Amino acid sequence: MVHAVSDRPGGAYRRTAHSEVFPIFSHEPNFARAPSGDFVVYFTAHDPRNHSVPPGCACTNGTSSLACGNQPFLGRTPTFMSYSQPSANGGRPEGPWSEPVELFAAQRDEINMDTNFAAVILQNGSVVGLGRTGGKQGIVIHLVTATHWRDAASYTGRWKEPLFDLTSVPDAGLEDPFVYMGRGGVFHAVFHNQIQQDDERLAGGHAWSEDGIEWVFSGTSWNNTVAFTDGGTFTFSRMERPHLIFGNPKAPYDPTHLTTGVQFGSGELGSDACMTLLQPTAAAVALKTDEPEDDTALLDRLALAGGLIELEPRAPTTGVGRGGSPRITRSCAASQA
Repeated sequence: MVHAVSDRPGGAYRRTAHSEVFPIFSHEPNFARAPSGDFVVYFTAHDPRNHSVPPGCACTNGTSSLACGNQPFLGRTPTFMSYSQPSANGGRPEGPWSEPVELFAAQRDEINMDTNFAAVILQNGSVVGLGRTGGKQGIVIHLVTATHWRDAASYTGRWKEPLFDLTSVPDAGLEDPFVYMGRGGVFHAVFHNQIQQDDERLAGGHAWSEDGIEWVFSGTSWNNTVAFTDGGTFTFSRMERPHLIFGNPKAPYDPTHLTTGVQFGSGELGSDACMTLLQPTAAAVALKTDEPEDDTALLDRLALAGGLIELEPRAPTTGVGRGGSPRITRSCAASQA
């Protein structure tokens, strides 16, 4: 897990001098900000204190070795939480990070895979989040709550209760939630639609909730075909791990960019090269900066004006989320995942 920064929300992003936050095998990070100002990260890890690379899995050229196979660490790996105190570094998320603590330890028998846990922290310090398990139909999303974000023992998942009516979501379920608070105190989440036989044409899903407890799945928000400003398009074999960037201080509830982990190989082991892709949303067209308008910034402006991903910023009145074909600039293809 690494730390990258940019002068602008649209990139380009670069790794910091001491970019490693937690070593291999740590992944699926989801960040939240506590009312105290602490940066909190939830992530999956084989052992967050172990720097060893699993046998056969030292990827250096964008493909995984066939020797890697399905290692045991790829399955039921625990969820951890760590936090960075602003008082230690002037309010910036560089760390140092607290010793990771395992979540859901008392519920291990109810969890059959890594949880992909993501959450928001409310003003009273309590937590509302979503996690996943494997079910008979596919991947199932569940509600997770905690009385206080720092109390690891208080994180409780409703692992035996599906969050959605399984007839309202894609056949193989949902995964990789990203949870955020929108306008009017409405909760939102975006997902990777775990489509049957990996049909990535319906890659992005969206849901909303007025209270964080009862949720409505509102449909598909984006697909896996990306249009570039040079007129070309590319269809990725996988498009997962969605996260949103809120880059406009004047409209803090409107996501300005979407990042996803995209795979441009065939998807088979040994042909699974991937990277992190960054795309501006429709809300990004309103983003203004005080920086000089150089050629790169102007190119971004023209791209942003082209009609991009539209993510519903509040609870949709019809129960159906709005979606659109994404358009990105070449400079928005960020670092390797």
